[in-house]
Amino acid sequence: MIDKIGENFCSGKYSYAISLFKKDTVDDLNKSIEVFKQILNYKDSRDLIEKAKQRIDEIKAQTQKDLIEAEYQAAIRQFNSSSKETIQIALNTFKRLGSYKDSLDYKEKCYRKLHELEL
Repeated sequence: MIDKIGENFCSGKYSYAISLFKKDTVDDLNKSIEVFKQILNYKDSRDLIEKAKQRIDEIKAQTQKDLIEAEYQAAIRQFNSSSKETIQIALNTFKRLGSYKDSLDYKEKCYRKLHELEL
């Protein structure tokens, strides 16, 4: 009887953890890890913990890439301004972005544009 209760407990936890895992968000993946840890030796819980950790890393890396791209696009819009202050903000962003895409080229273009606006 205890074995059946234990099996039902693990099965329920496992199903819940799988449902969290499938939602594919950082919060839900972290929650699934916590649930899988409660049933570590049940089915493939250990493997799914590792897969959840890998997926979290992938999501965070993609989020970081998206933020960098958004910053780059904003700097291009700022570069197209006629305001020295806004171009200076773009210059600072391109400096921070380093060798991302053509940020180095835009950095030089900002210097030239700022020089032209001073004339």
